[in-house]
Amino acid sequence: MRPGLTILLLVFLYHAYGQKQLPAVVANTYTLTEADGFPGFNYTHTFEYQASGKIYATDFFGNLHITGNNFIKSLPGFTNITNETVLQIRPGNELWIYEDPMKIFIIKNDTLWKVVEHKDKLIPVYDYPRSDRLFALKTTETSLVLYEFKEYQWLAIGDTPLPPLFHSQTRT
Repeated sequence: MRPGLTILLLVFLYHAYGQKQLPAVVANTYTLTEADGFPGFNYTHTFEYQASGKIYATDFFGNLHITGNNFIKSLPGFTNITNETVLQIRPGNELWIYEDPMKIFIIKNDTLWKVVEHKDKLIPVYDYPRSDRLFALKTTETSLVLYEFKEYQWLAIGDTPLPPLFHSQTRT
């Protein structure tokens, strides 16, 4: 009888604690479908929400949707957003959309307000959420240039020479 009780106890314990309980924010969610009026297939991991309750999210096909308390609408012109795209709410309830820092879309009042482009290839290095600070690097032949995104433009704020080992080498 003793081994049977041990096995029963083990089965009960493994069954009871085999999976962690979901947090309330996940356990109390509801998946939107076409029956609810949601125009997309399913949300992906690219989303951002405002304090007012609006949710900006991309669907499986790369379309951007705004979901509010009693409405769902899509933003025209945003039909091919990849999963690597960053959506971030910034001060002033602006939504910045970018995959790389060379092209940033700025959404205000649920419409496209501005597109900021940079002609050179920039490497994103630092992004501080919920602020207006965004930094990027540009490599040249002999230096690294640090850029900051200020007042809707990229400004060079620092230049560091590279050691000779990293300079471009020309071969003859």
